[in-house]
Amino acid sequence: MTNLLEAGRSVLRSLSFGGAKHRRTIPESAVTINGQNTSLEMENGTQIEQIEFDKAVQVLLKGETLIKVTVHNKLYSRFYRLDPDCQTLHYHDPVRRYGSCQAKSRPIDLLSLKEVRMGYKTDVFNACSKSRSFTARISADRCFSLILPNGESLNLIAPTSESRKEWANVIQHIIGKGQQEDRETRMEKWLRKQFKQADTSGDGFLNFDECMLLLDHLNLHFSKEQAAEIFKKAGTVTRRQASGEALELPHQQEVLNAEGFRRFYALLSERGDLQKIFTEFAEGDHQTWTTKTLQKFLREVQHEEDQTLEACEFIIKSFEPMDENQSQNLLGLAGFRNYLLNQRQFLFHYKNRQVFHNMTHPLKDYFIASSHNTYLTSNQLTGVSSVEAYISCLLTGCRCVELDCWDGDDGEPVITHGHTLTSKILFRDVLTTIRDYGFKASPYPVILSIENHCSVEQQHVMAAHLTSILGESIYNMSSINTNSAALPSPEDLKGRVILKGKKLKAGISKQSSEEDDDMAQTGIDGAVVEEGTGTSMQPKQLENLKTKTSEAFSKEVFLGAVKFRSFKQSKETGHHSEMSSLSEAKFTELSKTGRHALLAHTRHQLVRIYPGGLRTDSSNYNPLPMLHAGCQIVALNYQDRKPETQIYKAMFKDNGGCGYLLKPSYMREHDIDELDKHDENRQPVSMRITVISAQQLPKPEGIDDEDISDPYVTVQIFGSSRDCNKQATTYVRNNGFNPVWNQALVFLIYEPEIAVLRFEIKDYDRRSTDETIGHYSIPVNCLQLGYRHVELFDKHDVNLEPSTLFVNVERRHL
Repeated sequence: MTNLLEAGRSVLRSLSFGGAKHRRTIPESAVTINGQNTSLEMENGTQIEQIEFDKAVQVLLKGETLIKVTVHNKLYSRFYRLDPDCQTLHYHDPVRRYGSCQAKSRPIDLLSLKEVRMGYKTDVFNACSKSRSFTARISADRCFSLILPNGESLNLIAPTSESRKEWANVIQHIIGKGQQEDRETRMEKWLRKQFKQADTSGDGFLNFDECMLLLDHLNLHFSKEQAAEIFKKAGTVTRRQASGEALELPHQQEVLNAEGFRRFYALLSERGDLQKIFTEFAEGDHQTWTTKTLQKFLREVQHEEDQTLEACEFIIKSFEPMDENQSQNLLGLAGFRNYLLNQRQFLFHYKNRQVFHNMTHPLKDYFIASSHNTYLTSNQLTGVSSVEAYISCLLTGCRCVELDCWDGDDGEPVITHGHTLTSKILFRDVLTTIRDYGFKASPYPVILSIENHCSVEQQHVMAAHLTSILGESIYNMSSINTNSAALPSPEDLKGRVILKGKKLKAGISKQSSEEDDDMAQTGIDGAVVEEGTGTSMQPKQLENLKTKTSEAFSKEVFLGAVKFRSFKQSKETGHHSEMSSLSEAKFTELSKTGRHALLAHTRHQLVRIYPGGLRTDSSNYNPLPMLHAGCQIVALNYQDRKPETQIYKAMFKDNGGCGYLLKPSYMREHDIDELDKHDENRQPVSMRITVISAQQLPKPEGIDDEDISDPYVTVQIFGSSRDCNKQATTYVRNNGFNPVWNQALVFLIYEPEIAVLRFEIKDYDRRSTDETIGHYSIPVNCLQLGYRHVELFDKHDVNLEPSTLFVNVERRHL
C-alpha cells in the first residue's frame, strides 16, 4: 500500500503557492501541515514521544471507525480519516447500503475548529452521562468532542482510551499550529483549497472551463475573452508537457498546473490601489522604496512617528520576497503588500490588544463585559439552556454571567428561565464550567449574577457546590478588609469569583426575598416582570418568588443585591458592596432628566442594566447610552448577532479583551455639577474614512451560483446621541472579488472614548432585501490611522479570512 505519509508530502510539495522567498522545503521525516514548521513535529517532545506521535498520525491517515453521538443521544458508526493535507477530516457511513453506492464523504476543516474537548464536557455528552446504561458501556476516557466554529460540537467515541488519545492529540496539535500561523501561511492553504475544489476532474490540473467556474465561485465576473487572456497569460501547459508522456491529441488541451494557478490567481488579484500608493512615494522611476522612503511613509501617512531606519530595515528583511531587493535594503510592491497585510498593520491598533489600562481602581470605576441569561442559546421562552453558552461567553472575555437558579429534581438545583419552556441544566455543571473556562481569556474577576429562587434546602446544596467546586477562588465577606471604604480592584481580584445575589442582613438567619432587588416590577397590562431576569408573570405567580435566603448561601455572596428605590436613599444608606439591577425601561425613565444623577450614583455603587421582559427573541438594546451614563454592568444577550451586540463585544476587545475598561476620567473625577459645561466645551474630532476597496468577498448566503455580488459599504458611528451617524458608498456592479469605491466619508465625534465604528458590506438588490456580506466593529479609540486593512466577519460572527476591506483613516481635532 502507498505510504500515506509520503502521499501527504507530495500533495503539499505540488501545491507550494508562496513566493520564491517564502516557499519552504518539506522535511522528509514529518507530515506537513504548516507553512512555518511544515510538519507535525512536536515542539517540546522527546524522541520517544515524537515516535508515538508519528504512529498516531499514521492511524489517523489510515482512518478508523468512531461512534458519532447526536444531539438526540443517538449513536451512529462513521468512518473518519485524516486527509493527507493534514487540514481536513473526512467521514462517511462505513456500511454500504443495499442497492446504493457508498455514502459520499463529508469534510471537516480542522483549522477552523476551536478546540478538542475530552470526556463528558459538552451538552450532548453531559446529557448522556446522566444515563447509567451509557456510562456503564462507554467510559469518559473514550469520549472526545470537536468544537466547531459556530460553537456546536461533533461528539465522538473512540474504540479505546488509547485511540481517543491518538485522535485528540493529533487534532489538537493541528488546531494549535493553525492558530499560530501567520496570514501568509493561511493564505497559501486557502489557495490550495481553491485549487483542489476547482479541479472537478481530479486530475491535478485546471482547464479553461474549470477556471470559468472558479471565477463564479470567487464572486468575479469576466467575459470569456477576458478570462481566456488571463488564462493564457498565467502560463498554460498541455497535458503532454505536464505529464512528460506521449498522450493522445485530446489530452493536449491547455491547462494550468499548481504553479500556473498561482500565477492565474495573482493576475486576478492585482491591487491597483496599492500600486497607486506605492508609486506616489517611489522616487523618480524607481520601482522600489529605500529605508528613508519607507520611514517617511510610516511617519507621515501611517502616523507611526517612532519608526527608526533600523526598524525599516527589519521590515524589509521580514516582508520583501526578492533577495536582490533585500540585499540592498529596498522594498518592492510585493513586499509593501505583504507588510500592509500583516495583522499588526490592520485597523485595530496593536497596542490595544494588550492590557494597558490602570487596573488598580475600585471595581465601580470600570465598565464590565456582562451577559444576560447566559445559559440560553436562543430565545427566552423555548430556548435551549447550555453550558456551551457559558463557555462561549467566557472565552470572549465576558466577566459577568447570569445564573437563574431554581429547585431541581432529586434535590439538585438547576439553571433555567423560570415560568417558561426553556430547558434546564445543573447548577453544579455550570460551576464546573466556570472553574474550567473562567480565566482562560482573562485573569480578572468573574462575577456570578445569581437570581436565587431555590428553597432553603437547595440553597444549602448550592453553597456546598460553591465550596467544593470553586473553593478558595470565591471572594466573599471573609476575604474582605472590613475597614475598606471601597470595592477591591480588578488587580486585587485576579483569579477570583465574586457572587452577586440575595444576602442576609447582619444578625438575621433567614430573610424573605420580598425586600431584595430581584423581586418584581409592574409591567404592561398588569403583568409582573421579575427584576433582574425580565421574566413576565401574573401577580398570582409572585407568591412563588417569596423564598427565603439561607445563611450558608448568603455567606458566599459578596455583592448584595438590593432593590433600587431612589438616588437619595442609595446615597444616604447604601453600601459600596451593594448592587442594584435596573431594566432598560427603568433606566430610560431615570435618564429622562439627564445622566447626572446616574453618574453620581455609579461613583459609589455598581449598577446592572438588563433587557426588558418583552425581548423574548433575545434581542438587545443599544448599550452605549447606559455606558454613557456610567452604568458598569450593562448585560446583553450574547447569543444575539445583531449590530447592538456586535458593537458591545467590539468595545470590550479594547484593553487586551480582558473584559474590564477603565471609565473615562470625567465619569470618575469631574464635579457632576460641572458636567454640562464639560460637555459644551468639548470640541469634536473629525474622522475622515476613505473606503478604498475590498478583497475576495464571499457571496452572501442564499445567492444563486451564477449571480455576482453588487457590494456597497455602510459606515456607522454608535455613541452619544450627537455622535450617532450612518453613511454609505455607492455600489459596484458584478464584482465581489476586488471592488473599488474610493469614497470618503466624514464624521464628527465628540466623545470618541465611548464611540464604536461599524463597517457593513452589503449586496445591493433592487428586488429584495440587501443581504449582509460581512461586518466589522471597532472602538474609535482603537483605530490605527493611515492605510489599513479591515478583517471581516459573516452574520454568524465567523471570520471571513482572506476577505478584507481596505480603508484610509485620517483624524483631525477641530
